[in-house]
This record gives sequence, C-alpha cells and structure tokens, in this order.
Amino acid sequence: MDINTKKEEFSYAYVYAIASAAGCICQRTTTPLDNLGVDLIITGIATGLPNFPILYLQVKCTSREILNENSLRYPLNIKNYEELSATNAYPPRIIIVVVVPDRVNDWLEQ
Repeated sequence: MDINTKKEEFSYAYVYAIASAAGCICQRTTTPLDNLGVDLIITGIATGLPNFPILYLQVKCTSREILNENSLRYPLNIKNYEELSATNAYPPRIIIVVVVPDRVNDWLEQ
C-alpha cells in the first residue's frame, strides 16, 4: 500500500474512533459524494435529540509541519476550498486534518 493510501485509511480510522467515543455513527461515503468533497458522514444518535444531526467531513492526513502557536495552515486545492466554504450548506461541511509523524511506525503513539 502506498503512503498516501496509508494516510487516508489511517485518518478515516482515527475519525471513526473519535466519533464512536462521542456516541456517533461514522460512515464512509460512496464515489458520488466523494467527488463532491465528502469523505465521511457523522450522524449523532444520542437519545433525547429531536432529530439526528448530520455533519459532512472532508478528511486529510499529512506529516507536514502545518501547526504553529496560532493556526493550522493546510494547502487546499480550489475545488475543495469552494466545496467547504459554501454558505448555508446542509448538512454542514468541515475539514478534519489528521497530523501524523513521518514514520508510519510512530503513528500509533499518542
């Protein structure tokens, strides 16, 4: 498996784990939604909510230095930026950037 595929799969697994811990369902999208910049869908299933909140996610994974004291700077192509910056989009769309070390063997250390 090439490094980009490893990063993609790792980032999805990481988001799945966080969603599960929060009591949400995480689903991988099909190709038509992926082509629209939606990699995963998170659905809240907590009891007592009047409906099931939904969030569309675009997930990226990098080992580049993108963090500083005040911000995270991740290079995004124009297509993805425009998909994420659409106003009044429903369900809302966000980007999640998973930052990993350069060495794959270090990815599981917290």
